[in-house]
Amino acid sequence: MPEDNKSEMENSEDESPKDNEIQKKISENVKTKVRDSKLSSVLALRSSSSESSISNKVTNLVKKLNAPKRPQNRAKSHVKPKKSPQKRALDPSADDSPCSLKIWCPKGLKRFSQDITEFDVVLAEFEKITADYKERVESRICRLAIDNFYSGFKEQLTNIITEVQELKDLKRKNAKVITHINKKRWRLLEVREELIRTGPQLKQLQREYAELQERESSLRNTTQFLTDLKEVQQHYLNYRKDNPKEKVVLIRTIMANMKDGLQLGQDEADTKSLFGSQGKSLPVSKSMDSGIQSDESYKMDYPEIGICIIINNKNFHPATGMAFRSGTDADAAHIRDTFMTLGYKVNLNNDRTCKQMVDILQNVAKDDHSNQSSFVCVLLSHGEDGLIYGTDGPLELKILTGLFRGDRCKSLAGKPKLFFFQACRGTELDSGIETDSRSEESTCQKIPVEADFLYAYSTAPGYYSWRNSSEGSWFIQSLCLMLKQHAKKLELMQILTRVNRKVAEYSSYSNHPDFHAKKQIPCIVSMLTKELYFPH
Repeated sequence: MPEDNKSEMENSEDESPKDNEIQKKISENVKTKVRDSKLSSVLALRSSSSESSISNKVTNLVKKLNAPKRPQNRAKSHVKPKKSPQKRALDPSADDSPCSLKIWCPKGLKRFSQDITEFDVVLAEFEKITADYKERVESRICRLAIDNFYSGFKEQLTNIITEVQELKDLKRKNAKVITHINKKRWRLLEVREELIRTGPQLKQLQREYAELQERESSLRNTTQFLTDLKEVQQHYLNYRKDNPKEKVVLIRTIMANMKDGLQLGQDEADTKSLFGSQGKSLPVSKSMDSGIQSDESYKMDYPEIGICIIINNKNFHPATGMAFRSGTDADAAHIRDTFMTLGYKVNLNNDRTCKQMVDILQNVAKDDHSNQSSFVCVLLSHGEDGLIYGTDGPLELKILTGLFRGDRCKSLAGKPKLFFFQACRGTELDSGIETDSRSEESTCQKIPVEADFLYAYSTAPGYYSWRNSSEGSWFIQSLCLMLKQHAKKLELMQILTRVNRKVAEYSSYSNHPDFHAKKQIPCIVSMLTKELYFPH
């Protein structure tokens, strides 16, 4: 054999193992491609052939599963009860039924048969198709690929199912909230209609309540009147016992005289009661007027003579039992004109409560009176001994006067502080006098805190103070008249002495002996340390 042929034979023998390996690889690749092509063709054929059937199955299954069940005949007790849709959906033994379907329940969610959607049907059908196809495939690689594809597809569908279920749950909650709101809304509408219906009844009840309050007030007033009447009767009996020879006068006549006295504009009393009768003013007849006549003085040449505060209480709260003070406006007008003529700055205050009275005088006491010569305060109101009435009740006089003591109002220390009180100081009807005026000279530098005060009371302690309902009180009329006549000539105590004399000239006249020929005398309490002359 030639050498060339030998060499070719040798080469062919050397290359034969390599060719076998290559052929094996090629055959394996071809087999793999064939299998893949078979798988894809099978899948395509499977999907194309079953596309319409799957969609029909999905629709039919969803309809059957969500369709309401027919009512069972309860008379057949021997028939076993059918399982509920929830149990059938979750019961593996029901898988053979044509309407059974596995429900996918992600963690944290509760699902029932009525929650089945197309995605559950697709997932169940896809699971069956995949299982059937895996049984026909022998290649391990193909089965692994099918498992991976199934896992991914299942994960996507379960996520969609979860989101759909969460949306359904949210809709259910919203529906419950809307239902609750609607119930509340309807309830509110019912309540509103009920209020509209009961509106007239409520108004009627309010009117009846107001009428009952008026009746209650009337009953209280009547009860108080009867109590006062009993006190008047008792006083009358005591008087008859002490004066058996006096002519008998009926209580009815007394009350008639009281009423007539008020209507005729005659004199009244600035006190709380007559024989304990609240709110009743004491009547008397018309007043009769008959003709009667330093060593160191206060410095009265300051830039200003001072301030005059007038508190005029005319109307009182019913709870106080105080009567309307007719004629007090005439007193206030006389005082205002008189002290303005003397050069005082007058501050008139009408109808003040106890607190307001204290506040007014407290503010004045806090002011600087360094450029003023004196201070004057006039109180016109009802009163009792040691008390003056605000429109809402009594107040101690010392509370008001104490605001101007030398240790509390230092700018008025050593200067005259004049207080005039037109008010009753008791219930006695007899005349009386109580004065304690002093004009002793003081040479010491330190003065008592109560020094330089003058208190001019319209009547003596324990007695009535008379006021005419049209002309004003006896005391204020006399005070203003004497100041106008003698302020530029006489010292203050001399003027007030003439005021006492002038008031003493007044006398009451009445058909009733208890009220006839009654007198009044002012009471001047002076702690002045010098004589007081008003500047010309």
